[in-house]
Amino acid sequence: MLIYLVFLKKINIQRLKKKLAGGRQGLRLIILEEAIFLFAMISFSLVRSYQPDIYGIEKFMDFGFINSILRGENFPAVDPWFSGNSINYYYFGHVYSAVLIKLSNIPSNISFNLMLASVFALIFTSAFSLFLTLFSFFTKSLKFLSQRLKIKFLLSAILASFLLTISGNLQVIYSFFKTSGDKIVPFWKLDLSILTFPNSYWYPSATRFVQNAIHEFPAYALVLSDLHAHLLNTPFTILTIAFLFSIFLKYYPKLSGAIRTNESEWMFERSVNAASSLASEGGLRNDNFLPLNKFDAVFLSLLLSVLFMVNAMDVAIFFGLSIVLLIFILIKGRKDTRFIIFSLGKLTLFTFFATVLFSLPFSLHFKPFVGGIGINCSPEILTNIGRVGPILFERNYCQITPLWQLALLYGFFVFFAVSFLIFLKNLKRKRESDFFALILFIAGFILISIPEVIYLKDIYPSHFRANTMFKLSYSAFVILSIASGYALFRILASFELKIGKVKAFIVSILFISFALFLIFISSLYPVLAINSSYNFTSFIGLDGTKYLNLKDPDDYEAIKWINENIKGQEVLLEAPGDSYSDFGRISSYTGLPTVINWSAHEWLWRGSYEATLPRLSDVKTIYETSSIDLTIKLLKKYKISYVYIGRLEGQKYPNLKASKFDKLGNVIYSNNNSKIYKISQ
Repeated sequence: MLIYLVFLKKINIQRLKKKLAGGRQGLRLIILEEAIFLFAMISFSLVRSYQPDIYGIEKFMDFGFINSILRGENFPAVDPWFSGNSINYYYFGHVYSAVLIKLSNIPSNISFNLMLASVFALIFTSAFSLFLTLFSFFTKSLKFLSQRLKIKFLLSAILASFLLTISGNLQVIYSFFKTSGDKIVPFWKLDLSILTFPNSYWYPSATRFVQNAIHEFPAYALVLSDLHAHLLNTPFTILTIAFLFSIFLKYYPKLSGAIRTNESEWMFERSVNAASSLASEGGLRNDNFLPLNKFDAVFLSLLLSVLFMVNAMDVAIFFGLSIVLLIFILIKGRKDTRFIIFSLGKLTLFTFFATVLFSLPFSLHFKPFVGGIGINCSPEILTNIGRVGPILFERNYCQITPLWQLALLYGFFVFFAVSFLIFLKNLKRKRESDFFALILFIAGFILISIPEVIYLKDIYPSHFRANTMFKLSYSAFVILSIASGYALFRILASFELKIGKVKAFIVSILFISFALFLIFISSLYPVLAINSSYNFTSFIGLDGTKYLNLKDPDDYEAIKWINENIKGQEVLLEAPGDSYSDFGRISSYTGLPTVINWSAHEWLWRGSYEATLPRLSDVKTIYETSSIDLTIKLLKKYKISYVYIGRLEGQKYPNLKASKFDKLGNVIYSNNNSKIYKISQ
């Protein structure tokens, strides 16, 4: 959290030092943020204790990655579902999760849920700290605020953090209407039924509202509770935005010179520390001006490399945002076009190669599984060509999101963006943070628009733009939430002085009323989602594998025995199954690699179904063949040390020949329907 404090509160380093050295105010702020973090973590842990199961959706995958890392002795991490190979997925978030689990010395079946709580607390506290920094841009120090205004100041940051972390989109308005089944129709064509609220509202529909697409956001990811890449990366995306803000303030030319304002009693005169800091660096309008010093460039590259290793597409998103900010700074700082192009090229190349260098230990063992860049709704003249390099023109690949659906998904942000633009147009003295928020709005809406034009090719034919929209819209939600939280505070702060004027008073009331309505609608989402996912009448605790003791006690006891008695990471054979099924539970819960499992996932990661087909066939042969020689050959091929036979293996392979394993090894574990053979041949 100290790292977050430094960079999320870094308007400039001297201002931070003054805050911390100026008395108890800085210390109180640190204590407050740590208290918020602790409260958020305890609260989410309490919620998870009513539904802690590491079961469903992609929890097996996330848990398997973490357990494989914990059990392994080196990197790259072993793929628990494709023995003999490393994980071909952006799994660095699971690495830092495993490190924290290792340091805590708490078993992974419990710390999985604690990690979810930690990520939630990090997101909320990081957002709070960033918003507090953005809001404190209007005041010299919190200690000059009255108690009443200080509370308003802090509550505004908490509200904005709530909107980013917990709220949903406006699709939740469907909870006031009678359901129409699976067909997506405009809500105004449905029957309004407030008395039967929430009308069987299904909370995942807010993320699957667009046909054949995915558009998630933090609240859904947190309720779903998969410890997945995009969720694990969210604290780092907030940190990256905060660091870019610190760069923006440090080098933005209009920062020179103090700004005085009387806009509001809780917006005081601007400190001249930033101006003096810039003056000591020699100013901005000189031939040597570059909007990044060595430390800034290196640290930005480090952040981008982390984004890449945790959730690969985020590096493109925030590298692009970095370039946009640099262009803005350079254009404002210099009018020389040649200088701008040269400087931007130099900074871009340095950041790119430094990012590649920092992430090299990971990328050496990672093969991207993108098959090209497709053009959505390509005209026939291009589909006849088919492909030009990495650019794809595929026939019948055309999906356009209706505007009314986009309005429901992102109308919340559109309202605050338009309101903010009108506000800025009528504002005589604009601040640096205003321009930063404006850039965030633009960046967020660009990300939402991209899947309407292009998509990254993967293995899914009918859902060809689902993953592209998923990755881009998730980051867009975070970026737009930060911009909207700032816009809300900025506009409301300015309204206080204008309330005496009739026209301004009416505008203020209309804005506040509509803003409250939108906040109310989006805030319904976590209530409905949590109530749908959690049964608060039964406290279970944080053991994510406890459910298995009731569902399949034989597997539960076998897994427990393996974790207590088998060391290292030798291959254990279990029956493979489809993605999102109960298969893969032994490898997931122990971290021991198996020959193949969740084949659709491995198909995606390996880029071809041909990589998985032979393994599926070989596993079937090992379990069902009567030939000892063929079994030995296949066991050696995959270096299998243990063979597991349980309930699912019996269901998967009705012709299973278990007796032959007595000739190939010894039974080292047996409990009712579960057996583990140690292969000695």
